[in-house]
This record gives sequence, structure tokens and C-alpha cells, in this order.
Amino acid sequence: MDTAAAVGGGGGGGGGGGGGGGAARVEEQQQTAELPQLLLLVLAPSPPQFLGLLAKGFRLLKPWEEEPMSTQQFLTTHAQSVRALACIDLYQIDSEILQCLPSLQLVVATSVGVDHIDLAECRQRGLQ
Repeated sequence: MDTAAAVGGGGGGGGGGGGGGGAARVEEQQQTAELPQLLLLVLAPSPPQFLGLLAKGFRLLKPWEEEPMSTQQFLTTHAQSVRALACIDLYQIDSEILQCLPSLQLVVATSVGVDHIDLAECRQRGLQ
């Protein structure tokens, strides 16, 4: 299950008269584009509430949403400027993944252990 994509905004406007919803949506998309990127690598879908909280402070990159692109293709195409990676579950973070992320500065794991992360490669790259 190695697929890919970036998050789209959501949110609708309330009723009322004429065309204000489109302007609000454009403004919301601009604000989202200004947020720092956070790459999410997961083994299983995360709860929508968790993703909603992250989306308030980050522009989320979710490689599992765009098919038929592999994760490697997604990273090469969309994640060159990503500085933070959130590793959800025990997603394997190896040198091959890390090499696709030249701007990466931080790796965050939600797991208890870090055996699934190539720590030697992280240290060699100066990652936190």
C-alpha cells in the first residue's frame, strides 16, 4: 500500500446572498498555503480528529491519497521542501525515504520506540 497526495482545503460557507463564499474559500486556501508543510507517513488511516488538529497549524502532505503515485514518486515530486516529517504508527523511515527529503530537519514519531527509523542516517544528516 504505497500510494500518494497533498491535502486540499475544505470548509463551506453558510447560506446568504451572493458569491462571498468563493472569496472566503480563496482566502482560506491562501492561508493554508502559508502554513509550514508537514509530511505524514502512516501505515493505516489516522483519525479525522487528529488530522483536523494538525491541519490547523500545518499544510499536510498525505502521500496515501493520490493514486497511482508511489510514495517515492510523491516525495520526489511534492516533498522536496518539506522540513518536518511525522511518522505515524511504525512506518519504516529508511535512508531511501530520507534521501528523497533534502530539506528535512525534523522527524517526529508517534510510537513508543524508534526501531523503524534509520537513526544512523538521521544523525548523519543532522536531523533532530
